[in-house]
Amino acid sequence: MGQRSRLSLEIDAEGLAALTAAGSRIVLAKPTGKGSPNLAWLTFEPRALRTVVWEDLYGVFASRAGVRVGATIDVATCVFPAAERQVYTFDGARFAEARPENRVPPGHYDVWNAGPSASTFGLMQSASIDDATLSTPLNAIVLPADFTADFTPDERVYVWAQPGVKTGAIIDTVPANAALAVFDLRNRIRAYRYDVEASAFTPAVV
Repeated sequence: MGQRSRLSLEIDAEGLAALTAAGSRIVLAKPTGKGSPNLAWLTFEPRALRTVVWEDLYGVFASRAGVRVGATIDVATCVFPAAERQVYTFDGARFAEARPENRVPPGHYDVWNAGPSASTFGLMQSASIDDATLSTPLNAIVLPADFTADFTPDERVYVWAQPGVKTGAIIDTVPANAALAVFDLRNRIRAYRYDVEASAFTPAVV
């Protein structure tokens, strides 16, 4: 079992009316490595209270989808949960049994594309949204044949509201007003409220 994190999102009646009128969905995105998020990890309709719970367990996936803004990543095959410090070999259709690799640092997950052509790979993670559980991608990159990718998860979560964004969709940027919830070993519970005037989520007392 991994460490469990919980994110609570509160929206008052005024905020719900504004978000509903705009057709907005709540978007959560998590970075991997040192970069910014390039994919919407979770999206869902706004409600007065939403609670998202997850454990820091990760998987690796392969997809046939390309990485272009607006595209939705479909998971063709995956290994979940995956073990850190392993290399997962993809043969073009499925992953072979992982092999330990000393050169892979703790907290890292490697994928080797041994298939005949480029494919899309990334990390994935499960979460429960009000008790409905989903396992969805966190990031996505196109990896040419015979190349290896190194993935590192991150426990930061960006939160914002935006129309038209689907779970697993490639995004080009995180909005400037997105809230950044930082989870660490001492702080695994975060709460935010939607501020209508700022059109953004702001920290709330847990």
